Amino acid sequence: MSGIRSKTCKRVDHNHIKLLIMKTIFSRRLMAPIVVMILGGAGAFVTTSMKSANVNTPVTGYRFVSQQKPCVASIDCQRENNDIICTSGSSQLFEKDSPNSCPLPLYKLEP
Repeated sequence: MSGIRSKTCKRVDHNHIKLLIMKTIFSRRLMAPIVVMILGGAGAFVTTSMKSANVNTPVTGYRFVSQQKPCVASIDCQRENNDIICTSGSSQLFEKDSPNSCPLPLYKLEP
């Protein structure tokens, strides 16, 4: 056997291959739901943070003067109901929702 080299064959462990295939399939099936849960949690957190940040944001309060001037800017108020109506003099102030309409009640801006 001078010209022929002896090759050593590694024994293939079929159980190991099956285990690798199962891990791959299992991880691919779980990856999408895990990513969806993470993104959903992050989205909920961001939405909640945005809502709490916008609650006490100052909003210009408008008062009704006449049909020709239905919404006249006055002072800053807030949207969150704190049971103290935003007023300018004796006029209650409202938030403008269109150029000639101010139907949304506002409340005194908290410090």
